[in-house]
Amino acid sequence: MPISMISRRMAYGLIGRYDRWATMKKTPDESSYPLSFIIMAELTRIGDVLAATPVYRAVRKKYPEAEITCMVRDTSKDILRHNPYIDHVIGVPESANPFSFLGTLAEVRRGKPDLAISLSPSLKNSIVAHFCGARYTVGYLNDKSPNPHFFKDHLIESRGFGYKGPIWYHRDEHLTIRAAKAVAPLNVHCSDRHLDFFLDPKDQAKAERLVKKGHLRIVVHATSGWRYKCWPEDRFIALLLMMQSHFRGQPLQLILIGHQKDCEILSRINRSVGGGLTVIQGESLPVLGAVIRNANLFIGNDSGPLHMAEAFGTPFVAIFGPSLPETTGPLSGGVFVSKRLACTPCDQICCSRAKQGVATCMELNAVATVFRAVIESVRNDLPLPWSHQA
Repeated sequence: MPISMISRRMAYGLIGRYDRWATMKKTPDESSYPLSFIIMAELTRIGDVLAATPVYRAVRKKYPEAEITCMVRDTSKDILRHNPYIDHVIGVPESANPFSFLGTLAEVRRGKPDLAISLSPSLKNSIVAHFCGARYTVGYLNDKSPNPHFFKDHLIESRGFGYKGPIWYHRDEHLTIRAAKAVAPLNVHCSDRHLDFFLDPKDQAKAERLVKKGHLRIVVHATSGWRYKCWPEDRFIALLLMMQSHFRGQPLQLILIGHQKDCEILSRINRSVGGGLTVIQGESLPVLGAVIRNANLFIGNDSGPLHMAEAFGTPFVAIFGPSLPETTGPLSGGVFVSKRLACTPCDQICCSRAKQGVATCMELNAVATVFRAVIESVRNDLPLPWSHQA
């Protein structure tokens, strides 16, 4: 058994023991207890943080006077920086050193939170909920499975709040429902599942300098935080070449975006299509979000920028494989290209059918299919002042 799996099981075992001890120490109470300091933990990826934004909005409505603090990964901190429903955002470094995480947790504990909310089944979320010193805890508190959080059903629990249960999150339900169910024991209702991403005027101004006015602006995101969610690089190159040919002579701006660590991939793609792309790499998430907001169309894998497009209402063409659009994709506003196999959905960590690191389900998504989806999205949804070439 891998060392990482053994470590995770030991951690869950310790949490389970503490959980049983803490339950005996606490007296069930109604949620009428005056909550002045609420901590919400979502220490997973960018898409999960955005999927939880309806919960931040609903919790603020339920507790308008409370001080609300969110703990997220350092890389996701900028997503919530200007969110008016949150008072403070704490970024947790993605370091292999556990002491950096524990140091941040100690700072939160000194603030003496009244309520801690674990918004998704994550080991770090559970640790925050159990050890931040909160009088009450709620959400995904005691999941002992070594499998990824999207691989099974999960029980929502509470400590200190009485509620009629049990409440389960089922693996075939959407990410926004997963986050919403975490606060169901508090009688917090998230009927509006629109995602929030608030931008600073400076970020919007910078994005406007990067995009060309009067052009058809198509943003392409060719990477993903999950290796097996990535459409092959050569397929993106072929798609970009087809779009350049189709819109030849027309005011078109193809914008390739990515993280600083993706610079080699972005450079190869740009060179392969003749260097005519606008490459934006290493910019902050708000600037990338503002670029997507100013785009006419977004094309990409199942990743954080796709959920940014959803938040801003930008039409999209999303390429899926290991994950399902109905569970992790945007709720509306675009087209999904997805090839499903008998093993779909999978755990996304490994692929027995992968060829040269590319998941078979992603490889089977044909360039021609994605291209047709792009052209149809442009024709149906965008008021363009020119006619398309045949």
